[in-house]
Amino acid sequence: NLPRRFEAFWQQAKVTSVQTSIDEGGDTRIMSPLCRVTGDGCTDVENPKLHSSAATRVSLQFEGRGVQPKTVSQTID
Repeated sequence: NLPRRFEAFWQQAKVTSVQTSIDEGGDTRIMSPLCRVTGDGCTDVENPKLHSSAATRVSLQFEGRGVQPKTVSQTID
């Protein structure tokens, strides 16, 4: 569960969504649609390649801390 591990490492972060890479013709920069912590976009019907075993990259979107919190993205290969 990568989002929870990220939050355990950095307690100020609140992960809001996750994406995984989709191997489309050898291009792993193409990412799946967002899977939000609310459950939107996470089903096999909405996001069939989210749980692809071929994923080599994950992108976490989270609420960054600061005076005016903003959504920040972190990509992990």
